Amino acid sequence: MKRWQKITGLSLALSLIFLGIFFFYPRLGDKPKVTAATTTSGPQDFWIISDNHLLARSLFDDGEAFTKISKTTAGKDLLYDEDLTVALVAKALKEKPQGIILTGDLTLNGEKESLKALAKIFAPLKAAGIALLAIPGNHDLYDGWARAFQGDKQVVVDQISPQDFTDILPDGFTHSQSRDEKSLSYTIDFGTYRFFMMDSTIHTIEPSKHVPITAGHFTDETLAWLEEQLAAAQKAGKTPLMFLHHNLLPHNPRMTKGWVLNNADEVLPLMTKYHVPVAFAGHIHLQDIMANQEENFYEVLTSSFSIVESHIGHLRLTADSLQYQVENFDPTPYFTKEQLQNPDLADYPTYIHDLFKKDQENLAYQQLFAQDIYDEKITDPIAELFGEAHVRYFTGNNTLSAAEIAKIKASPAYQLAEKYDFAKNLASSFTDSNTPNNQELKLTIPH
Repeated sequence: MKRWQKITGLSLALSLIFLGIFFFYPRLGDKPKVTAATTTSGPQDFWIISDNHLLARSLFDDGEAFTKISKTTAGKDLLYDEDLTVALVAKALKEKPQGIILTGDLTLNGEKESLKALAKIFAPLKAAGIALLAIPGNHDLYDGWARAFQGDKQVVVDQISPQDFTDILPDGFTHSQSRDEKSLSYTIDFGTYRFFMMDSTIHTIEPSKHVPITAGHFTDETLAWLEEQLAAAQKAGKTPLMFLHHNLLPHNPRMTKGWVLNNADEVLPLMTKYHVPVAFAGHIHLQDIMANQEENFYEVLTSSFSIVESHIGHLRLTADSLQYQVENFDPTPYFTKEQLQNPDLADYPTYIHDLFKKDQENLAYQQLFAQDIYDEKITDPIAELFGEAHVRYFTGNNTLSAAEIAKIKASPAYQLAEKYDFAKNLASSFTDSNTPNNQELKLTIPH
């Protein structure tokens, strides 16, 4: 198994409380047969987007409340998220993938208006024959944090119900092969593959007044449905691929409870039994590929679309192969002349890089100040190194050579970090991963 880097987790946790309220769904009804669009042969290309956390532009202004919330989002870009997503759609209309897969946390905190805004942005895909396949994340359904930000006030807004989710983003549900009655999980066929779009969220059965529940879980009923459908896929000669929000494998040893599915130990044996080669997830905002060597099973995490590098996970499928490759999306070629007058948008990759890096540097300052270390000659170099390390870590660029690691450890900043017992927080600068590349995976699919 992989030896994992330590990381503070402060930028991800955001003080979420792990509540344990399970849910019941109304019967979802009969499922229509899949359309011809889902049964094509030959190479098929899909884009995976995770944790885009869109906050509708109509829900905020430039006031104090929005400024405050923007500083608590772990380096996510709320201000230009709509611009970024519109650019993504423009790219999709040009390149025409088979479908775009959204693996949860589509909205900032489950604002119904944000989901409607997202659907409106993605609407042109339908005419182009591009499927939009969505599953919810822990921030999407009945989230008690759903707010608008007006002046110096936060205003409670409508939350997304499970029925809202299916009504506003219906594509995957409409063309599903099978749907689970107890969750928003469904299956859908593409050529020789059957996608298992799994709802791993835990939420209340009505609008909530509480913080979103970080943890994920499959109920006994959903587990039974999952195994039944895996068996059906096997009988039909389909290769199953899993898509969910929460993780099945521990990609970070300090980010397990609330991040790894609560009952992953019940799900992983099914991956082995039914020969599921890969699961695709998000949630932790980390670009990472982890292998369970004993079970010949991989899990691919696509990092948050709204942080540094704005990752698109490209998934290409043929009957006998699977390839995943990350793209660092530069939206500037798709911005209008008017948008490019804005210096942030004119060089968006630099803007989002600096936004994320500064957020991570602030975490380092907070930890150093907590140790009563205030000397700028000490704090500034350590914070700079910490920010660089976390940019590498979250973008999956942390597979360094021995020479590169030695150079970092020999730097004055690292020497300071060791002297002030901060070096353990920089372990994410390097990796001893059991996969040689956290941005690319190629597999042969056996028959």
